[in-house]
Amino acid sequence: MTDEYYSRGTDWSQLDLEEIGRRSNTDKYRQGYLPHYEKHLKKHRQDAINIVELGVRSGQSLLMWQRYFPQATVWGVDIDPACMEFHDPEHRVHVLIADQRDAHTLLHNLPTTAQLVLDDASHLTQWSMKSFDILWPSVDWGGLYVVEDIHCAAQKRPMDRITPAAGSVLDVDEDERCNDVSDLYSWMGQLGSMVWCGQAARLEVFSMHMTITKPTR
Repeated sequence: MTDEYYSRGTDWSQLDLEEIGRRSNTDKYRQGYLPHYEKHLKKHRQDAINIVELGVRSGQSLLMWQRYFPQATVWGVDIDPACMEFHDPEHRVHVLIADQRDAHTLLHNLPTTAQLVLDDASHLTQWSMKSFDILWPSVDWGGLYVVEDIHCAAQKRPMDRITPAAGSVLDVDEDERCNDVSDLYSWMGQLGSMVWCGQAARLEVFSMHMTITKPTR
């Protein structure tokens, strides 16, 4: 990728996250997530933090994070090898080809700490739960873990949510496809217990996403 691909001749520091998302053409803008994220993340805008996002697809979200955080390193994870097109360490963007449930690969290739971990991958609850178990310990104190598109659990045909690369294999059993809603509510209960026990500072559940905040030291 060239400098022009990222800059487009624009001073991104003058724009808020929502406007950068709009110009980067990410669906996070259209789904209304960005004002909420900025409320949590604005104080870190000039910090050299790590951002980890599960689910790369066409790369617009990685582009948005790179533009909003001028000092951050952005990490994207996807099962589609074609997403390596967006791997660009020279411009602080790294892409890892991996299953979001693969603890060994994630823990050996992603940074040990991140201010934001965002799951926008399979949208299958059991898969998201496994990712959370793997990556929650890496969230910085006071950091944020986000699970997007939780409304997908109510879709009648969960497999329609996943668009794998040609030739890739998604190992999804019948229980994972049929029990998504009950899994989601059970998981919310577990996360609520984490808040009660002090392992998480706050759980916020919205119509299409939920956020879990790590306690401060």
